[in-house]
Amino acid sequence: MRAALQLVADDGLAATTTARIAEMAEVAEGTIYRHFSTKDELLIAVYRQIKRDVFEQVTDAYEPAANITERFVHLWHQTFLAYRADPQKLIFVQKFSETELVRTEGGLAHKPMAELLGALHRDGIHAGQFKSLPIDLMTGLFYAPIISILRAEQSGPPCPDTQIKTAMAAAFDAWRICPPIQETQIMEKNDAN
Repeated sequence: MRAALQLVADDGLAATTTARIAEMAEVAEGTIYRHFSTKDELLIAVYRQIKRDVFEQVTDAYEPAANITERFVHLWHQTFLAYRADPQKLIFVQKFSETELVRTEGGLAHKPMAELLGALHRDGIHAGQFKSLPIDLMTGLFYAPIISILRAEQSGPPCPDTQIKTAMAAAFDAWRICPPIQETQIMEKNDAN
């Protein structure tokens, strides 16, 4: 499974054949078929394992009774750290998500994390702190800064903690209800431009 993860991360799904996986894993190609009936089944298993690993790290020491801000910060930061610890996992997940295999997988791998984020979102709405927008949109706003930072780190140095904290604050701000902008403020900004 690790060989498949590495090959997909490096070369993509199309270039990852069972022959190459077997070669990298130093096993006979037939050995793969003892455990998985197809390459797709193997790749789905890798995807699900990555999601399980990340979820376990994210939920370690998670306190569902903590306040909304603490819960959001914990989930965001631990998700970031889980993918940062093994950037190939993030690359695999991104490449996998761009294929039809994500539909074949059926969303089972992401379900526990989606439920956790959904519960946080519902609690935040109930507390009057979060926007009442579709959870798919809110989930995208949760992950976008994580993905952006980790992509930047793939081709450059690690981001300083201050930038990571700023990105986390931006993700939180995307979820929370901000004070409404008064019409006069909008008009003043427009006049200034």
